[in-house]
Amino acid sequence: RRIRPRFLGSLRDSHMQTAISFDGRVVLVTGGGSGIGSSTARLFSRAGARVAVVDIQEDAAAAIVRQIQESGGEAIAIRADVSKDADNRAAIDRVLTTWGRVDIFHANAGVPHWPTAIEDLEEATVDQVLMVNVKGVLLGIKHVAPAMKRQKRGVILITGSAAGIRPRQGMHCYSASKAAVHLLGKALALELAPFGVRVVVLAPGGTETPMFPAFVGKVEVDEQAMTRYRGNVPL
Repeated sequence: RRIRPRFLGSLRDSHMQTAISFDGRVVLVTGGGSGIGSSTARLFSRAGARVAVVDIQEDAAAAIVRQIQESGGEAIAIRADVSKDADNRAAIDRVLTTWGRVDIFHANAGVPHWPTAIEDLEEATVDQVLMVNVKGVLLGIKHVAPAMKRQKRGVILITGSAAGIRPRQGMHCYSASKAAVHLLGKALALELAPFGVRVVVLAPGGTETPMFPAFVGKVEVDEQAMTRYRGNVPL
């Protein structure tokens, strides 16, 4: 079952409207096949942008593209493993070949891990979380930055996390990966500002997406867990 993300306060996807026009803009969203990425892709399309939906699960990316196209939008699906340099290069090249520019790059792809005592943390988990959440962001920006520099404009969005600011017990590796991209965003904002490129790091809190059960530590998220998370959302 594919879940449309919703924040655990009163905000809902249907309320995420914008008066800003993105007509003619080209947006690339990694991890765009589900969760926050899929809603981001749909929202940009709704505002007039052409959207490249990038995901390691090609079928998931294609499903979002079909939704966008059925609503009258323009989109393409790209299969890519963001932890691999060649895949990032190929994704950017595909977008440039198709539309000639990249105006907004949303480095959103990420993976969680189940709450774990540090002594039980497996090396494979460390590798996966850091490869996707940190290396994947670095490599994506590495390949999109030259295009934005040539354009003398662009926006890079990075999906960080409230967990990178206020860690949660047992989520040490995930928190470390998100803290890393928070500082990465600040460093790149300084580096790319002279070229007219802005870098923005987003830090969402609890959001009901396919990743959410990992943060709760339960395969089935019960009402008690939902109530606890909602308690962290002021509005």
